[in-house]
Amino acid sequence: MLDAGLPLQTALLASYLGVFALPLVVLLLGGALSHELLTEREDELQRATVLVTRLFDASFCSGAGPLVDCDVDWTGDDVQQLLRDVRESTGAGVRVLDEHGIIIATTGPNLGMDISGRDEVQAALRGQQGTAGRTQMVPKVGVSRLDPRKEIPVTWAIATAPLDLGGGERGVLVLSRPTREASGAMATMVRGIGPRGFLLLGAGVLGIGFVSWRLSRSLKSLAIYSRRLDAGPEPDLEALTRSRVLEVRELAIAFSAVTERLRARVAYNRDLAANVAHEFKTPLTTLRGIVELLDDQENPLPPEQARVFLDGARTDLDRLSRMVTGLLDLARAEARSPGSSDRVDLDAILGEAGCPVRGSVGRVRGEREGWSTVVRNLVENARVHGAEPVHIEADATGFSVIDAGPGISAANLPRVFERFFTTGNDRQGTGLGLPIVRATVEACGGTVAVTSQPGETRFSVNVAR
Repeated sequence: MLDAGLPLQTALLASYLGVFALPLVVLLLGGALSHELLTEREDELQRATVLVTRLFDASFCSGAGPLVDCDVDWTGDDVQQLLRDVRESTGAGVRVLDEHGIIIATTGPNLGMDISGRDEVQAALRGQQGTAGRTQMVPKVGVSRLDPRKEIPVTWAIATAPLDLGGGERGVLVLSRPTREASGAMATMVRGIGPRGFLLLGAGVLGIGFVSWRLSRSLKSLAIYSRRLDAGPEPDLEALTRSRVLEVRELAIAFSAVTERLRARVAYNRDLAANVAHEFKTPLTTLRGIVELLDDQENPLPPEQARVFLDGARTDLDRLSRMVTGLLDLARAEARSPGSSDRVDLDAILGEAGCPVRGSVGRVRGEREGWSTVVRNLVENARVHGAEPVHIEADATGFSVIDAGPGISAANLPRVFERFFTTGNDRQGTGLGLPIVRATVEACGGTVAVTSQPGETRFSVNVAR
C-alpha cells in the first residue's frame, strides 16, 4: 500500500513560505542581525563619548578650558549625579578610569577594578577612541520554573575615549550598553508593522495559496483523467494540453500521445486476435472433420480416399505451423526498438538474395537478421506468385525488389501489407510475409511501399542511416 504522500498544493505553499522565511532564518541563525545590531550600538556609543567628554568639561570647568585646569573630585556627589544623568539620557553605563585603567567613578559596581588589559581601554590611554563587543552571562529576570537556565548571555557594546582628569592626568571614559537580542529585534520589528502591514502580509499569503492552487490544479486534473481511463466515458484531455504551466502542458501532450498509442495497440491486439481466430478456425475445422471421418469404424474410408484426406490434413498442419512461425516473426519484428544504433552492410545481404543486384546501398541502421528477413520475404513473395524474373535495384536511399509478373490488381494493392491477406489459392501462403517486412523496416527507421502494373511490380524500401 502506498504512503499518503504530500499534496503538491501543500508542498508549493510550504516552499513559498519557506522562501519568505529563509532570509529571517539566515539573519537569526547566521548572526548577521546580531552583528549589525552590535555595530550600530558601538557607533552610537562612540558618538556619545564625544558629547559626554564635552559635557564633563562644561559641567566642571564652566567651559573656560580643559579639565586640566580644573579641580574635579571624581568621588564627589557632583560627578555621581552627572554620571546618573548621562545614564538616564543615553541608557548606557558610564565608567571613568584613571591613567592606570582603574575605575575611579562608575554608575555601576566594581569601583576600583583594574580593566587596563582590555584593548579598547589601551586605545583610549593612547589618545584614540575604541570600540568592542563583549558577551557575559547575567542573571535571567522572570525565569520560568520549567526553564533550568538561571543565566543568559548578553552582548555589550562598549565605546572608549580619552578624558583629561585634571591636574595633568589622562584617564578614560567608558560607555557600555547591552545590545538587543536578534529575536527581540525581530519582535520589535513585528510590533512596528502595524495593522496595515499585517493586512499586506495576509494578502501575500493568500496570493501564494492562489498561485499554489493554480499550479497544482492541472496536475490534479491529469491524475483524475488517468483514473477515469478505465471507468467509463473517456474524459477530455484537450483542456490540459492548453495549460498555462509549461511542464503540465508538455506532460498532458505526452500523456495524450501515450494514450493514443495504447488505444491503437489495444485495437491492434483485438484485430490480431480476430484474424488469428479466423485463419485458424478453417484449417482446424477441416482437421476435426478428417479425424472424425478416419475414426468412423462403421464406415471406414477406402485407402486411396483416406490417403487424400491425410494429405489434406498434412497440408493444413503445415500451413498452421507456418502461420505460428510467421506470427512469432511478426511479434519479434514489432518488438524491435526503433531507436537502435546498430549498423549493417546491406549490400552483403542483398548479394545473398539469389537474384541480380544493380547499384549499392552501403551501411544502414538495423540488425542483420531483420534485414535478411526483409530481403528474403520480398524475393520469395515475388517468386511464389510466378513473377520471374526478379532483380534488385539499389542506391543511396534504399533498394527495390522488382519482378516482371502479371502485377497486383487495384483492389488488392492497398491490402498487401495486411495480416493474413494472401491471393494464393494453394494454401501455401500465410499472409504474414509482407506484414513482417513492413514491421521490420519501420523498426529500422525506414519505410516500404508498393507500386504495380501488368509486367512490373516494385516493392521500394527507403532506409535510415
